[in-house]
Formats: sequence, C-alpha cells, structure tokens
Amino acid sequence: MATIASFALALCMLLAAFVTFKCVTPPHPPPLKSGVKDRIGKLATQSKLTARRNCVLFVWIYHILLTITYPHPSPAICPHPDSLDPKLFLWGTHAVLYISMILVGGSIRLAAYKQLGENFTFQLAKPKMLVKHGLYRYVQHPSYIGQIVVFAGNLLLLTRPAGAIACWVPSILDIKYLDVLVWTVLIGVGVVLAGMRIRDEEDMLKKEFGKEWEEYHVETKRLIPGLL
Repeated sequence: MATIASFALALCMLLAAFVTFKCVTPPHPPPLKSGVKDRIGKLATQSKLTARRNCVLFVWIYHILLTITYPHPSPAICPHPDSLDPKLFLWGTHAVLYISMILVGGSIRLAAYKQLGENFTFQLAKPKMLVKHGLYRYVQHPSYIGQIVVFAGNLLLLTRPAGAIACWVPSILDIKYLDVLVWTVLIGVGVVLAGMRIRDEEDMLKKEFGKEWEEYHVETKRLIPGLL
C-alpha cells in the first residue's frame, strides 16, 4: 500500500521529470536556413527530439509508478521486485542527491533559456546580440553545464541495473560493472558531442561579433567560473 512518504517522493520525482522534459524541449523553433556550421544539428531535428523526449518520459513514469507501489508493486508492472535497489525508490541520500542534481542543473539551463531569449535554439543560428548578462556574465555556455548536471542525475537514478529494468531482466544484476560501462559510453559520447557544439558555436560567435567576442571569451570561462 502506498504511503505518504512514497507519494511525496513520487511528487518530487514528477517535478524532476518535468524539469528534465523542459530541458530537452527547444524554447524556440529552429532557423529555416541559418547558414551556420553545425555538426550535430541533425541530432536536434523535431522528430529525433520528440522520440528522445517520449523515451525519457516513459522511463520516468514507470520509475514513479514503481516508487508509489514499492516494495510491493503489482506483478503486472514488476515481476521481480526483489531485484530492485531500495535506494532508488525510497527516501534517502541517493534519491535526494539525484533529484537535487536534476532540479539545480535544470534551473541553470532554464535560466539560460530565458536570458538568451529568442537566440536560444537547439540548432545553431546567428544571434542578434552577444548576451553578457545574468549567467552569461560568468560563463559562456551555462546551459551546457546545466544540461550535463541534469543528464548525470537522470543517469544515476534511472539507468542502474538494479533499477526499473531489473523488474523484467533480473539477470542483468549478474553483469559486473554494467552501469559503469554504460555511463562511460554515454558520458564519452556526450562529451564529444558537447565539444563539437561548443567549438561550432564559438566559431560562429567569433565571426559575428569579432573583437567583442574575443574580449568576452578571454574574460570568462566556458563552463565553470574560474575553472573551466
């Protein structure tokens, strides 16, 4: 039987799911013809974004349903509940940390949406002005660091072998270090793609704003104030 604590945790997860969904939803439509070099722009087409959002939403809804019914979910939704890790479905340090990561990282990314305004699109387009206020006063790409934190929180909460997938494939727990391997691959791909996007974006900004961009680029860090 669901408890007040499980409902409260499910509501927090629902909020984290909503923030994640907003973070992978373009705040503005892509440009029709930008004429800007964008090596990963094809990954941000409407159909591909919709598919990724739907997948993320499905996983979140399933995880939340398990949280509400844990530790005795119906066999119809989880044939092997004993394979689940309680830390992922009950209040505790892990759940609080992962949800907090998503909410904090999401707040940074959504603030960047607002501060960049109509210049923020998922496919590169020439901006009307060089934004240097708000978060952009301290770093050049605040939305990316926010998204990285959101991505990490989702990975840690939703992709563990002892998570939702263990309901249907309990034997997955026998594969040692599977989560580390999956995270290494996903993070590696993410770092490469982010690096490509940042370089393409900076090339565009340098061409558009010249000396103004070069001075701003020297005065601020890319992702973390004072460090990186």
